[in-house]
Amino acid sequence: MILAYADTLRILNKETEFEQLRETLNSLEVSNILKTSANVRAKDYLIQAELSAIRGQNSTALSMLKNSIDAGFRLNWQLEIKNNYSFRGLYKDPRFIKQIERLETDMIAQRNQLNLENQLVTN
Repeated sequence: MILAYADTLRILNKETEFEQLRETLNSLEVSNILKTSANVRAKDYLIQAELSAIRGQNSTALSMLKNSIDAGFRLNWQLEIKNNYSFRGLYKDPRFIKQIERLETDMIAQRNQLNLENQLVTN
């Protein structure tokens, strides 16, 4: 909940409010929630991609989506990206398809790596 609110403040360029929230959380010793990490940046880009897609700004949406994936967004990617209704206008766009294929390829590679590691542990 706090992260969603913080994301919203950053997307709306409300840096003063964002900083106030961060200072409050720091004083409560929960600052690790808002530490700049790859996952937070990746989610920020994804939210920007969704908003751009909803506004019909497809090139910006695709650029932000690529940034999100580049920053490491993978969690629930099928729900958050592939089957996200906000991106419905992009489903047939070759650039969107390329990003989906990129994620699918990465998931296969990760699955293969886990299988290999499991084989090494069991042998």
